[in-house]
Amino acid sequence: MLQDVPAQIEMAKTEVLPKVCPVAIGEGHLDFKAMDFFSESPVKDCDVYFVTEKYLHNWTDEECKTILTSLVNAMSSNSHLLINDYIIQHVNRDRNTSESALGLRLAPEPLFPHYGAGRMTRYSTDLDMTFTYNSQECTLEHFIELGQGVGLNEGAPTLGPSEGYANNMIRAYV
Repeated sequence: MLQDVPAQIEMAKTEVLPKVCPVAIGEGHLDFKAMDFFSESPVKDCDVYFVTEKYLHNWTDEECKTILTSLVNAMSSNSHLLINDYIIQHVNRDRNTSESALGLRLAPEPLFPHYGAGRMTRYSTDLDMTFTYNSQECTLEHFIELGQGVGLNEGAPTLGPSEGYANNMIRAYV
């Protein structure tokens, strides 16, 4: 089931998916539902709900909570929510950071905890989101706070290749 705003669903059905996975479309393996996450609930009791990259970063915290609440309300006790997004890592060393508590590997001292990687794109995107949408890229702590604020329990994040240079996956459940 692919759920998104009407314009995106139409583009997926007519332009994108017929090119990248014609068999799934031709044999009816994929259903589509146009919806508004701010006013409608997703299909209920799915095993997995997937939030694609760069989706939550366009919204303020309150709007993110509204989106996540609609997902939580649709989830069963066996459902999992997967959030595929960037996790901004701290530049400073914080002994209480949940990154180490949740298994994200921090660089040993005297290196910066994020291995000294520039990651300019992530930080400049964070500024872009702030100036454009009054939103932001999230640290792991921020994702956890958003999730806990709507009744989600977080699983351990999975880093992308090369210590998080790519997207990261966060698993959550009710």
